[in-house]
Amino acid sequence: MTSIRSLLLVTLLILLASGHAGTVADDKKPESGALPAVAPLVTRGRVQLNLAGAEMIIGAAKQKSAAIGAHMNIAVVDDGGHLLAFARMDGARPASAYTALTKAVTGATFRQETGPRPVTGEPDILLNLSLQNAASASGGKLTTLKGGVPVIVDGQVIGAVGVGGGTGEQDAEVAKAGIQAFQDALDAQPAAAGSGNDARKLPIAERLKKKISVDFKREFLFKALELVSEETGVAILIDGAGLKAVGVTQNEYQNFQLDDVPATAVLHRMFQQSKLVLVVDDEKNKAMVTSRSAAEKRGLKPLPLDEEN
Repeated sequence: MTSIRSLLLVTLLILLASGHAGTVADDKKPESGALPAVAPLVTRGRVQLNLAGAEMIIGAAKQKSAAIGAHMNIAVVDDGGHLLAFARMDGARPASAYTALTKAVTGATFRQETGPRPVTGEPDILLNLSLQNAASASGGKLTTLKGGVPVIVDGQVIGAVGVGGGTGEQDAEVAKAGIQAFQDALDAQPAAAGSGNDARKLPIAERLKKKISVDFKREFLFKALELVSEETGVAILIDGAGLKAVGVTQNEYQNFQLDDVPATAVLHRMFQQSKLVLVVDDEKNKAMVTSRSAAEKRGLKPLPLDEEN
């Protein structure tokens, strides 16, 4: 009798355990037809620099080089720093070919113009050498020489130009001439149907009314502005000299969060403590961050940044 009771007890425990497991499993089952939330797997609507654009940049850069009597190496890379086109003009130093490519890669991957660090104040030789050595040790490319300039379209860095062979100022001048010719041609070219570039026809002030959300935690000013550019399609440049005049650098930290507000409110929050303003040029489809005093000296009218609107 005892053995029968024991067998019944074991059987009952097994049934109870099975019933409990079934209940837990049922609790974990999603509702019929419901799918778990999935974050976007790709980023759509991005602009990509192609070979035709890269070759146009090189052609215009060569013309500028000839005009100033220089013989340059010119490299154009995509947004990831991969080579798209290269030219070494007759008489250009072969050794500057590598330098030009490194400048282009740095401009594209760092999303800013190359040059000594820090951007404002006296260059720190040890800092510059440390940055370059650290990049070299990890197999990367980085230079603090002038002459690498990013290509920005609709607020996105789509590539960069690197030039070597002249002085740093000449290299940068040639790179910017190539990019300007490219952007002028792009502005004159009709947008393809469904390309999403119709927004560029709107005034910059209207595009900056687009509502965005940001969560900046010790984000550099230039990176924060880059995010606003990407969200609104407005190319926002930084006037380094104007910032330096009021003791501000593009590496100023941004620490705030705003949800579903106009981009102008985000810019207002960035600038309210630093005496910075935004001036716009609808003809060139660009905006520039500078100091209020620098804007007044140049006769530029800042765009009103109403926090509420």
